[in-house]
Amino acid sequence: MKNLTTGLKRTRLVAAITAGLVISSVSAFASDPQNKVEINLDAQKVGTALLKLSKQSGYQIILADGVSRDIDVPALSGEYRLSDALNGILKGTGLTYEYMSEDMVMIRADDPAEAERAEAKDVVEEVVVTGSRLRNVSPTQPTTVITMDQIKAQGINSVEDIVRSLPQNYSDVTLTSALDNSSSVGTLGRAAANLRGLGTDGTLVLVNGRRVAGSTAFSGSTVNLNTIPFAAIDRVEVVTDGASAIYGADAVAGVINFILRKGYDAEEVTSVRYEAARNGGDKLRFEQSFGFSWGSGNMAGAASYEEIKPVINKKVGWTTSDFRSQGGNDWRSQDRFSWPGAINGPIGLVDYNELYPFYPPGLYFFEGPGPVLGGIDPNRDSTQPLTLDEISMDYLEPYSPIDEHASDSRNALSVSFRVDQDITETVSGYMELNYGRNKSDAFRGALGETIEVPETNPFNGTGDSLVVQYVFDGESELGMLPYSTVTTDSKNIGAVLGFDAELPFSNWKAEGYVNHSIESSYTRAFDGLNDDLLAQAVADTNPDTAFNPFGDGSTQNSETISSLYFVANDEYAKPTITDGEATQVNLSANGDLFALPGGDVSAVIGIDWRKESREYDGYIGTQLLTRNPERDTEAVFTEINIPVIGADNRLPLVESFEIRAAARWEEYSITGPFDGDEAPEREVTYTNTSPSYGFAWHLTPEFKIRANKGESFKVPRLDNLFTFPVDPYIVGYIASTINSQGITTDPVSGLPIVERPFGSAGNPYVRPELSDNTSYGFDWTPSGMLEGLTFSASYVEIETRDVINSSFSLLSRDAYLYLTTPGSVDRDPDTGEITTYRSRPVNFAFEGVKAVDVNVSYIFDNDWGSFEYGFAGTYTKEQYTQFLETLPREYRDNDLRGPDRVKFRQWLAWNNGSYGSTLTMNYSDSYGYQPEVPFGDPQRDRTSVEEYVTFDWTGHYKMDNGLKFTGGIRNVLNESFPFIMNRTPFDPRRVDIKGRTMFLEVTKNFDLI
Repeated sequence: MKNLTTGLKRTRLVAAITAGLVISSVSAFASDPQNKVEINLDAQKVGTALLKLSKQSGYQIILADGVSRDIDVPALSGEYRLSDALNGILKGTGLTYEYMSEDMVMIRADDPAEAERAEAKDVVEEVVVTGSRLRNVSPTQPTTVITMDQIKAQGINSVEDIVRSLPQNYSDVTLTSALDNSSSVGTLGRAAANLRGLGTDGTLVLVNGRRVAGSTAFSGSTVNLNTIPFAAIDRVEVVTDGASAIYGADAVAGVINFILRKGYDAEEVTSVRYEAARNGGDKLRFEQSFGFSWGSGNMAGAASYEEIKPVINKKVGWTTSDFRSQGGNDWRSQDRFSWPGAINGPIGLVDYNELYPFYPPGLYFFEGPGPVLGGIDPNRDSTQPLTLDEISMDYLEPYSPIDEHASDSRNALSVSFRVDQDITETVSGYMELNYGRNKSDAFRGALGETIEVPETNPFNGTGDSLVVQYVFDGESELGMLPYSTVTTDSKNIGAVLGFDAELPFSNWKAEGYVNHSIESSYTRAFDGLNDDLLAQAVADTNPDTAFNPFGDGSTQNSETISSLYFVANDEYAKPTITDGEATQVNLSANGDLFALPGGDVSAVIGIDWRKESREYDGYIGTQLLTRNPERDTEAVFTEINIPVIGADNRLPLVESFEIRAAARWEEYSITGPFDGDEAPEREVTYTNTSPSYGFAWHLTPEFKIRANKGESFKVPRLDNLFTFPVDPYIVGYIASTINSQGITTDPVSGLPIVERPFGSAGNPYVRPELSDNTSYGFDWTPSGMLEGLTFSASYVEIETRDVINSSFSLLSRDAYLYLTTPGSVDRDPDTGEITTYRSRPVNFAFEGVKAVDVNVSYIFDNDWGSFEYGFAGTYTKEQYTQFLETLPREYRDNDLRGPDRVKFRQWLAWNNGSYGSTLTMNYSDSYGYQPEVPFGDPQRDRTSVEEYVTFDWTGHYKMDNGLKFTGGIRNVLNESFPFIMNRTPFDPRRVDIKGRTMFLEVTKNFDLI
């Protein structure tokens, strides 16, 4: 555990943590006795169980004098009224309860003698397991449950922030995707989970235990978190280990399961929340939920609407790309685009060698602006024609191309609805409907254009044609021309129809559902200037209407400028419209097979069928060989739990011992152009069986050791298979890179290695990635002096082979293998001569992670109220990529490219009924990185980024009439972001760029239905 405190030796952190341990608290919600709440209690001592029940229900529960706290009580999991929950855990204990007031319950002995006898009574633990389809088994994998009360108590207010708060998550598609160097314009308005840093397509996201349509922005492989209705969430269950044996492909790093609320009695909740952030990103949200029940069923619904303003880069402090004062580089444009514009000589042939010295001189040319002549005085009278004497290199100011917005502005609507109905005494059905819509806009920088200005332009007095590399900054500032804007509009609809039925034999139950979900998305990213109209405006000889490229934009004709803007309609630049659709049918049965001395052997068997389709139009459609790919999945799964040791045959230090095994056979069928875009489409199948097995060993009722081993897999993404070949272009350094490894002759053709064009393409022959998952750990819930403590620790190891990576990654590592790997180069069919060097996805790499997770909760009561200390953290021992078995591993832990070595949250919470408060500390470790440098600048030594610590505070007050006020501050100290010597001066994946954020939420409980 020594490593988990790395970096906490600084005095200010110690002082801040000490202060945090004196103030805070998790707020529990108070309930009407007839309302149902979610209860999750393990088998344990009654004292600990009642403490947790008090926290989960919001009621003050006290033990009468003389009542033992060491009586064993059974587990309880599900939705219960308080009275039903108390009856469930107190049954057979000799204890009873009575209401002392509307929010206080007294536990006392019904018969003191009976209570004493019950203290020694054996109780078999009964737990509902996350990450398993079996009932009443003990988990063998690391599992975390986060309730909505805990989420709101820590000031978290979005699905994205829930996932970002997980220590195991390292997401590179976030609120600030515009800044993340790993994402593109297609991900604007989206957010994705990425457990262990193994990729967004390696974390499976479920809603109510079921898959939903993946976002078309991620080739359908990843769920957009912003489509999940935050207002409807009851809890989040996280398995931080591979789970393909249970849920199928893509569950390599783990599963995040969002459980939505079910019906509850006669409760309506209305809430309004407003956030104000220092750097922008203000948010206003309205939520409405309701629920009611009747004799044979219930109904629940929730709706929310929110508006979010963008974070502004200037408010963040990013006003220049010149970071030399902070020890970084100058990333400004030095002699190209500028404001006012950079003046160049006429268009002509330019030698690549002039820009990139590694190109051989006199060999490769492109058509472009002539030599830079200089800039112009921004204070000159731009209404007068420009003369050659006014052009000077002294006026050529470097330009910082910084986007206006660091995040998108967004408005979002979500609606969810669920009905549960008993059909007969043994059969019940349910229906779920979900709808969401997200609209996003983000301003990039001002538009820029390379403009050829003829000598006839009324503002060109040089007597010759010129080229101006012009930025429309002034025109955009004055409102004549929009900033370059990326716009997205996504809609998702989901419907589920399911049933549960008790079968007419011992303890067996059948379950089934049909799940259909749709996501459609519109993305506009390539708006700009109409080149034809711009050429006309530049050639216009009338000074009143002509375009003037020699000023600051203030003297332009506004009608002329505004007429230049248009939305691109070229196939390669027009808005992208994508539609994704998924249908799933799942049937299963589970129950007891036979009895052993340790208990009943239980099993589940089931089938699963899914059909997923995509349809692309516009820019993204041009990037794939097919615009209508389809994928069908058939699966058969089973799971069994064997209680070897139980209550009737327990041994010293073996209170119970259970073995669990699971397996899932899956066949994926993908239809697409596997033989090229000109050949007929055909179907290719991938088949895999994922096993999993583990054990849960209770040494005592309070201490459990668990272990699990399994296999997971991930199918190739559509862009891996069907990316359209990019037109080759000259790179200029491939031949020299190969020669530097002593290879001068092509090992395939025997011909000399020479420079050839380069281009990327897909690879229809890539295979699924296969992973080995191992985890073990312990869970400890002691009694006695440590009653109220829960301590869990887990070690997780994931090793993946056949990792899909770019063949171009081999070039600098093993050029021989690059040249001999099929698909890495295009060859002349007759001579074998290399015609094009390629970058294609191929299966050759290895990837792995080793990590330790720790979760601690300690709940205790005193005269001041109920307190909880909590800790959730992870230590990533290593995370690596190994491109070949013969090459060394390249580690990404403790690196900009990978997860934090140490990341944790800890909090202290206080609650005394009407009042509550929470203080949370967030810590991410320091890490190293190799700085980026502008072309031509000397390479820098590897450096490091300091640790980052922030504090959040929330508090609440609840009135007797159901009105509740919750407020708080995130990043209380407005901690500045650690500086990074890259193009972007901070890491948006590790910091919340909104800065200090204050919020107020008003909630009212009604009883109207």
